[in-house]
Amino acid sequence: MLDYLIAECYLNLEKKEECFKVFEEAQKIIKKDWKYYNSWGLSLQYYKEYEASLEKFIKAIELNNSEISLYN
Repeated sequence: MLDYLIAECYLNLEKKEECFKVFEEAQKIIKKDWKYYNSWGLSLQYYKEYEASLEKFIKAIELNNSEISLYN
């Protein structure tokens, strides 16, 4: 579960490729954690990839009807 925290660290360092690589690799393992998809969506928003971020937020909402994901 630390994978998305590592990805967020790369986001803070503005290392886009490394950030998204961690998210993509973690997706093989993490399938039911809404926080993971929410975090990925926020990272995509940061880089102005809005369509892709919407897909991640929808997945997060499907897993847990979280107000946080709805807000994002």
